[in-house]
Amino acid sequence: MTLPGRIAPLTDHVINQIAAGEVVERPLSIVKELVENALDAGASSIEVSIRHGGLEQIRVADNGQGIEPEDLHLALQRHCTSKLSLAEELLQLDSLGFRGEALASIGAVSKLTLTSRTASCSHASEILCEYGELSDVRPAPSYPTGTVVEAENLFANTPARRKFLKQARTEYLQILHFLKHVAFSHADASIVFSADDKVVFKVAVSAGPDIEQRRLMSLFGKEFASRALKLARHEQGLAINGWIGPIDSHRPRADIQFLSVNRRVVKDRTLLHAVRLAYDGKIPEGRYPCFALDISIAPQEVDVNVHPSKTEVRFVEPRRVHDQTFSFVSHLLSTNSSLIGTPSLGELQASEANSAKTSLYENINLQHQISQVADGGGDGAGTSRSRGYSHARARQPQRNERSLFSAHDELSDSFTGILFERYALLREQDCPQIVDLWRLAADLFCARLLTDQRSRPLIVPERILPALNGSLEQRLSAYGEYGLSISSLGPQQLVLREIPLVLLPINYEKFLSALAVDDTLETTSVAEKIANAAGEALLLPAESTAQQRWCAELLAQVQAASLRWQDCVVQRTEAQWRQFLIG
Repeated sequence: MTLPGRIAPLTDHVINQIAAGEVVERPLSIVKELVENALDAGASSIEVSIRHGGLEQIRVADNGQGIEPEDLHLALQRHCTSKLSLAEELLQLDSLGFRGEALASIGAVSKLTLTSRTASCSHASEILCEYGELSDVRPAPSYPTGTVVEAENLFANTPARRKFLKQARTEYLQILHFLKHVAFSHADASIVFSADDKVVFKVAVSAGPDIEQRRLMSLFGKEFASRALKLARHEQGLAINGWIGPIDSHRPRADIQFLSVNRRVVKDRTLLHAVRLAYDGKIPEGRYPCFALDISIAPQEVDVNVHPSKTEVRFVEPRRVHDQTFSFVSHLLSTNSSLIGTPSLGELQASEANSAKTSLYENINLQHQISQVADGGGDGAGTSRSRGYSHARARQPQRNERSLFSAHDELSDSFTGILFERYALLREQDCPQIVDLWRLAADLFCARLLTDQRSRPLIVPERILPALNGSLEQRLSAYGEYGLSISSLGPQQLVLREIPLVLLPINYEKFLSALAVDDTLETTSVAEKIANAAGEALLLPAESTAQQRWCAELLAQVQAASLRWQDCVVQRTEAQWRQFLIG
């Protein structure tokens, strides 16, 4: 190894080569930077063409606002941009690009021609940059408002870099995948992609359900477009919009998995884990779900200045983003789990989030229902089971015992609503029943924990400060036997790292707090303690139709586990119900 010599400043040429190595890794990098520039310029029409996988030529033309002639030189200088000027703006970026390095980096490793015209100019202007050497700005042939960038002979001046590139076919497929991703997340722009003078795909601006369906078919194929489930949810400052495949629609490769954040194409393990986790146990091993989702979140809640390629992001609250994404996808899958077939795209246009919530008091005549639920009185001794209740009395259902939830269509007539995020109000043979969902879920969890102790790790461990007690800390190892991994980080602090695989979606903070209280009771087993706490921490869907499907799924699982939902019916007198529900 040769020892370094004296310290000296690098030449501009070497600096540009180093910067280009960070930004331009392959032809895809050039396409990505140029398409993002076009979108930032307000383009509604983008045409991308390549030759020999982009190694010979890449051309991107748009109808954006264009570049003023006197700014063309600056556009090819490093760290020159129109997208921000203050450091504070990095904390709330709403543009796809911001570094001001793309064109300079592309020009350093190719023969680049930049042609542009603004609406205020009578003619277009162009500038050349041949492997870092700039020409003068000169008038260009007639061109409408917008910009055209051509990059030819990529890496011809650095043969060592060129030999690390893949075959032309591989580079082409990478570009195709990216452009499909962009076309999905920017439905307000038409995109045409051509390779070696052949049009690969062409999508118009999405301006209605029919065009939206044709656009999906062009991007993802007829099978996905015809069966995809529409996802549109917004809660607590996070929105998810897009499409997911039903649980019986999966592929041998992860080739239809598209994620974007604020319409920026990203590769994010937190989001990918959340979506795949929602499909866990629902599709065969070795198969991959299909989805195309855009996550919208306040710019200040996500850091995009993580990597020069801008394909990685960092969330301020990764746990919340992960859990909400998982919850949204999981709930949509569960609400459609009984509809496996070929649902049409048009039937799923209405978003679950936009469905009107039905008020409990519009659904039922409360006074009449209370009288019927009370069923003639009682002493109220079975009002609600304490935290330490035993699951041992669950028994096999009798052969002739009618199951209220033998089919989803039966539940449609029997389900009335959910009270106080805990009780399901049902009707069995015209007799109202109130079922304690916490107790029912706890019964199910306990039965499962006794036969399945597998766990699933949390991608982001959850730190919580519950009211700790000595017995809880002493029992941490015992919880581990049931797939629950909790670590103590010192006084009054716990970290939840893994949870049992058999649990439904839960609120982790509420779960640990309930577990800390439940642990003071010595009358229950470790499995029952976990099950009870998880039952109290259930995450229920907010929309009424989703609640109905969720209840149907839960009760179907209860029945499959040979448990009785009737054991969780709450018994109260009419006077007690009046006091409980009204007072």
